[in-house]
Amino acid sequence: MGFAVTLVVYKPEEVAVQLGVSTRTVVSLCGSGAIRARKIGQVWRIPAWLFKDPGETLVAAARGRSRVYFIEAEGLGLVKIGVTINVRMRMRALQYMSPAKLTLAAKLPGSRVLESWLHTRFASERSHGEWFRKTAELDEYIQCLLAVAKGAA
Repeated sequence: MGFAVTLVVYKPEEVAVQLGVSTRTVVSLCGSGAIRARKIGQVWRIPAWLFKDPGETLVAAARGRSRVYFIEAEGLGLVKIGVTINVRMRMRALQYMSPAKLTLAAKLPGSRVLESWLHTRFASERSHGEWFRKTAELDEYIQCLLAVAKGAA
């Protein structure tokens, strides 16, 4: 005996109306990966589950509230480069699963596009997944981010 699953999806124009942004913005976010969507034929399809928290995931992406973060695993010489809407909650989730103490090294406004660029930029330092060896070059990059952030404050 089986069961059926219905997947509800939206078109970009439907999401644009819900978010109060242009269809072009939604399509751009789909193409960049900031909105997790699938292209079926020539049309993007956006899963309704992204709206589980009144569209918070989509709204944050559309309004630029996502953050790229650098989290250091103390004693392991590793740094995780990721993206999230809520850095504090992400830290909690990662700490729960980590045998090492984690500390937030830096965060900055950014989307999956920036995260992907950083993964490419530091690809030679990749340990596994989104974890990178904390080399002098990566550490210098993080220190520059902190200096810029401090100067902007």
